[in-house]
Amino acid sequence: MRRIPWTVLAGALLALGLAVLAGCGSAPGGGSSASPSSARPAPISRQQVTALVGVTAAALRKDAATTLAAINAGQAPYKDAANPSLYAFVYDTNVTLVANPDPTVRGQSMRGKPDVVGTLFRDQIVAGALAVGSGWQQYVYRQPGSGGLYLKSTYYKLVTGSDGQKYIVCAGRHVGPFKGATSGTAVTTAPTQADVKAFVARAVAYAGAHGKQAALAAFTAPGGEFHQGQLYIYAYDFGGTVIAHGGDASLVGKNLMAKKDINGVPVIADLVSLAHRGSGWLYFTWPNPANGGKQEPKLGYVMKVDNGWFLGSGTYGPAAVRPPGKGEVVAFVGQALKYGREHGKKQAIAEFMKTSGPFFRAGLYVFAYDMKGNTLCLPAEPQKVGQNRWDLRDPKGVYIVRDFVQIARGSGEGWVSYQYANPSQGYQVQQKISYVRKVDGTWLIGAGTYRPAD
Repeated sequence: MRRIPWTVLAGALLALGLAVLAGCGSAPGGGSSASPSSARPAPISRQQVTALVGVTAAALRKDAATTLAAINAGQAPYKDAANPSLYAFVYDTNVTLVANPDPTVRGQSMRGKPDVVGTLFRDQIVAGALAVGSGWQQYVYRQPGSGGLYLKSTYYKLVTGSDGQKYIVCAGRHVGPFKGATSGTAVTTAPTQADVKAFVARAVAYAGAHGKQAALAAFTAPGGEFHQGQLYIYAYDFGGTVIAHGGDASLVGKNLMAKKDINGVPVIADLVSLAHRGSGWLYFTWPNPANGGKQEPKLGYVMKVDNGWFLGSGTYGPAAVRPPGKGEVVAFVGQALKYGREHGKKQAIAEFMKTSGPFFRAGLYVFAYDMKGNTLCLPAEPQKVGQNRWDLRDPKGVYIVRDFVQIARGSGEGWVSYQYANPSQGYQVQQKISYVRKVDGTWLIGAGTYRPAD
């Protein structure tokens, strides 16, 4: 498919709060939350979360009734005595919270209940578990008492209990303060890649449970459960004819197989091809009905229902901007290196830190460290400038900054692969590769890109 030109989204990315707090903070997966600032419990790692979910799932398989009672009672190992913010909670397939140590939320139906930015994250957790078995869900919660907004990441896993019932076991962790765009007390954010995938998976599950005609009616019903903010469902047959469209009902019955976007991408033909394979992602440009029909980058996801039709949805937000390719990253770092050597360290760092300058683009910015791991430049996380990050590790134990320095001291340039929180994807930790180059014997610069959607 043809490449889509970049749209500068630096302002949007900043609005989403680029102060990424990789691997720090904590929060429960549901119910009450961690206290802010100095009262916040010890950091919870992704490994701790997944381990707790695994232990709980195994216990449910062995003795569901006893395990659910122990979770509700807040007993170990389902609640960490050293860090009460780490505990297990359980949904049934109807999105009812069947187990949680907080009695004020236990037993409630959570279907259709959004977080403060409108994400039906509980519905998406259950839909994701039923569709793929396990995964992570990002959402935003309001801190009781302080009123502050925080990002949370919850791991979920589908399990069949000893009683024959299906359960979705969850546990979560605090990711960091949410600094999304606000309007008064309302907070707005674009759907992430995970939001889109879970939304489509839920629609496919609905079609399987209720049949084609009922599903098509549900997908087109204004204000229904398949109209979630920017998200809506579209349905096509494999000949390219629209059979349901939650965004524009006038398209139903039309064959759009020959439809191309403004960059010449054969959008519908490409979506059909992806659906034939079962599912897939596509970057393209499309009119945004929420912005007066303006042509904007969009990331769409489709899933096959059966051999006759498929469903899809998408997002127009920062997640819709294709990650830069390795060649773009190399060229970008080369330009920054040339500037640094011509203008000197002080002037170069000042220029690199400008979020409105040539070295801060959609998906690309310059970072710089000295050879001891001190942060010289990090426009996406300015609060970390001056910090020593020599011991910074990703969730798999990769020493990120140490590897940067090792390359700079050795060959002078190269790539480092690691995991890092992606602000354009709701702060999900994703695989990232960064290209670094030595400026001189005292400092290095680099830039990186996240792995494209799969």
